[in-house]
Amino acid sequence: MTSTYEDVYFDEDAIYMERNSRDFKRRIKVIDANAEAVCDFLRSRSVAGGAPLPVVKEVFYPSTSPGAIMNIVGSRKTIQLATGGADLVDSSH
Repeated sequence: MTSTYEDVYFDEDAIYMERNSRDFKRRIKVIDANAEAVCDFLRSRSVAGGAPLPVVKEVFYPSTSPGAIMNIVGSRKTIQLATGGADLVDSSH
């Protein structure tokens, strides 16, 4: 089986990708902190967080649910991500 490789990555794209990756670690730390702040905010307004008038049932995030795995549960519309994403539950029933 033979295959051919064609480099279709434009020079300008490569330059911007490299430039944008220079501060990747710093930006990821900011993104992670923001995601956790959003999750903390939502969890404080959830059933699991003890809110008196909850707007969501639960927020799944590694800091609040270690070991969460990708799981889509039909009628509850629950999404859990193991990669650090904030997961919200649709509480509309």
